[in-house]
Amino acid sequence: MFLAKVSIKRPVMATMGIMVFLIFGILAFISLNLDLMPDVKIPYVTVQTVYPGAGPKEIETLISKRIEDAVSTVSQIERVESYSLDGVSIVIIEFKSSKDVDVANQEVKDKVDQIINVLPTDAMKPIVQKVDFRAFAIVDVVLSGDLDPRQLYEIADKTLKDRFSQISGVANVNITGGQEREVRVVLDNRLVYENMISLPQLMQTLALNNMDIPGGYFKIGDQEYTVRLKGQFDNVETMKELQVPTAFGPKKLSQFADVQDAGKDIRQRSVYYDLKNDFRNENVVRLGIVKSPEGNVVDVADAIKQALPEIRSTLPEGVNIEIINDRSEFVRSTVEDTMSNIILGVLFTSLVLLIFLANIRSTFIVALTMPISIISTFLLLQVAGLTLNMMTLMGLSVSVGVLVANSVVVLENIFRHKHLGLNNKDASYVGTTEVMVAVLASTLTNLVVFLPIAAMTSIVGQFLRELALAASFATIFSLIYSFTLTPMLSSLILPKAEFTSKLGQKINEFYKTWDEYYRRQLIGVLKSKKRSLILIVGSFVLFILSAIYYGPKLGFEFMPQFDDGKVKIEVELPEGYNLNETASVLKSIEDKVKGHEEVEYLLTDLGKKSNLDIGTNMARMDVQLIDVFERNISLREIIAVFVKELSDVPNAKIVVDYASTMGAGGAPIQLFLLGQDLDKLEELKVSAMNELQGVPGLINLDQSSRSGKPEITVFPKREV
Repeated sequence: MFLAKVSIKRPVMATMGIMVFLIFGILAFISLNLDLMPDVKIPYVTVQTVYPGAGPKEIETLISKRIEDAVSTVSQIERVESYSLDGVSIVIIEFKSSKDVDVANQEVKDKVDQIINVLPTDAMKPIVQKVDFRAFAIVDVVLSGDLDPRQLYEIADKTLKDRFSQISGVANVNITGGQEREVRVVLDNRLVYENMISLPQLMQTLALNNMDIPGGYFKIGDQEYTVRLKGQFDNVETMKELQVPTAFGPKKLSQFADVQDAGKDIRQRSVYYDLKNDFRNENVVRLGIVKSPEGNVVDVADAIKQALPEIRSTLPEGVNIEIINDRSEFVRSTVEDTMSNIILGVLFTSLVLLIFLANIRSTFIVALTMPISIISTFLLLQVAGLTLNMMTLMGLSVSVGVLVANSVVVLENIFRHKHLGLNNKDASYVGTTEVMVAVLASTLTNLVVFLPIAAMTSIVGQFLRELALAASFATIFSLIYSFTLTPMLSSLILPKAEFTSKLGQKINEFYKTWDEYYRRQLIGVLKSKKRSLILIVGSFVLFILSAIYYGPKLGFEFMPQFDDGKVKIEVELPEGYNLNETASVLKSIEDKVKGHEEVEYLLTDLGKKSNLDIGTNMARMDVQLIDVFERNISLREIIAVFVKELSDVPNAKIVVDYASTMGAGGAPIQLFLLGQDLDKLEELKVSAMNELQGVPGLINLDQSSRSGKPEITVFPKREV
């Protein structure tokens, strides 16, 4: 064989070739992005449109329905869902798994752009984006202090958001809590009526006088200047002096209106409770920092931590900023645990080889193949655009046994030819060449299993793709090194004369005894047709009984839950609850939860459960538990405890679940009622909910439709 022949005759050249893969493999390992899970392209695209002041029915008629009709012509659509909420429309388009999500996102954007002119003029521009299950905040930062909510929000929005966005790998910074600035023009109705001023006219005047306009270039002599018309209001006093045209001539805005530099009505706020230090603060602003798809979770989190001292030095006195939730720690510990398991696997495999081979040099030859194959695999992982995550590391873990198998077969045959009288070089070449086809066939059987998995396009297939590729790459390198490294080292370091230690002799005697016993039993079974039949039938019956008895008891789920110590408690109260009433209910829930010694801190968002469920009657509490090794109760068990304890909270729909960081959250079973008659659907929904209430073992039963807020409808007198 060419590879074996060159490696034996040109060991220096072979060593240099192996060193190339080793060096580039180490460099690739250093530069590989670290993540918990692979980059899976979920075939979903969302279109979100904000229409301030509109009710759900207007949102559905004027926005949701029009967007649905526009995007329905895009190819390979599986399903279109829309959520029409107070002031916002969310349309979710699901595509077939074979559809390129980036192409789908652009096609949907093009369709939406075509109908922008038919949407309400005061609705904001629709935001089209693809769904990324990894687009969650990797670090949560809390800003607190003695300032009022508006000042805290101003610092978070104008200073901190820009500063964090400058960090490499940060895609977005979400702000919750505080109070946004708002300039209000409060009209005197009597004066407005007397001066015959229409509201649309006033709004147009304010808009036209509050803009900067580029004026091109102007040349004076040899000097060229940029011209800019600066018309934006600098302060409230400037606005008060604005001349507004009326039926009786221009008048100052302040003559018929009060201009106030105020803040928006607070419809969301955050509450932070640190149980370790017994510190509770309701005046906080939460900043959720989201990494970009190409960003490294650990590197981004480390960069944020390094930037904090500098940021703290720029904050006003009495204002504090701290990290309360760092998901990179869980990613780091998970990956490090997996890496340590791989290293332990290599060490234990080497120990087993030493026991069986009873020769340190032989063990060294075979054991060296494993780390070299794994390190070389990192190079192909980088070339393939993969990250270092749970799936790729799992692929390397399951390959450890395969990595050593090829070299053991080759080395065993080399030993056989040495016993026949050949020298090291001849035995290495002949022994390798003789089993080449067998080793190649054995390796191909593994590749035949993994490579089709790597070609799957479904969501599950995308998860398993990186595992399959990592295992395939490691197997390929194992094959190459078994035909190069193993014969080369065998020709150089194997002892010319066979020497077996006393321990080796005892091990060999044990092997011979066991081999003889096994041979006698096997011959006894094969000689008797009756025994062979009993063995075959017994094995088959045992398999069937095991499948029948244990099969139904096995659970099925898309992704196992990790015990990262994070619990979410979503609360929905009846329509009409204001933010203070919601806060009061959450305080009672907080009192129940904080009584558990396993709880480290609580972070509550009042005014929303998620990006889809927003309202002053909603809230979400994030519960962080202490480290899994410091508590005697699992995450699943404490969730069950919370469900039981919070079941008696009056007038509240409460859902307690894993605070999934992998996009695997949500109800495991969902039913859809489809139809055009909303009243009929409501009847069917109530009937279905009543039936499902009696299902044993069912918890967190919820439905997506809401009755909506009380509405005041004004009917104009058209004849006037």
